[in-house]
Amino acid sequence: MSQINESTESNCKLRGGGNAHSTRIDTAIIIDDHPMAMLALETLLNKNGIDVINKCGQGEEGLGQLLKMRPDIAIIDIDMPGISGLEVIGSARIAGLDSILIAFSAKNDVFYGKKCLATGANGFVSKKNGIDNIIGAINAARNGYSYFPFILNSFVGHISSEETKIESLSEQEVRVLHYLLKGMSIGTMAQTMKINVKTVSTYKFRLMQKLDCSSLIELVNFAARNNIT
Repeated sequence: MSQINESTESNCKLRGGGNAHSTRIDTAIIIDDHPMAMLALETLLNKNGIDVINKCGQGEEGLGQLLKMRPDIAIIDIDMPGISGLEVIGSARIAGLDSILIAFSAKNDVFYGKKCLATGANGFVSKKNGIDNIIGAINAARNGYSYFPFILNSFVGHISSEETKIESLSEQEVRVLHYLLKGMSIGTMAQTMKINVKTVSTYKFRLMQKLDCSSLIELVNFAARNNIT
């Protein structure tokens, strides 16, 4: 797919359906655990003729509603209670959902953007660059393009050694990293990921090696330095 460079609740809230119109209006779901972000996104989408039919504050709830309601568009935060936005996007694509999926996060642009691209997102918008870019990402996807402008920009200039280490992590190692930073135990990770404890431990060992961290404290500091917490 081509790329272009363009410039809470814990429970789901379902809004009642509106009147039928002769002209079809795109529908959207917002998955974000920040009430102010939800409100701002809903206002932006409504102003641009997009009907927000559902808002969710947790990953599992959001995924369930995506697959149930199959909206035209979903705006998905990366870091949420429960499963991450990355997992929501990946699981939705595996289930055959063809909606426009836009990730929206204040986390490390290049790292999470590339992971979102790999899991099937149509675009990634950084909260640091302004909410209005959401509409640019949606319009790009409508026209058959992906929206990851910072990935293109990252090829210009210096890439640090720590960024290189982050890039080396596999999808499963990223999941374990996410859970470790949330304080989840190895046993709980194994249950969540539906794999055995030994495999989780292997992923943990590998990611610690790749990031050159010898303790959880070092891992937390590494994540904070690179805005991936």
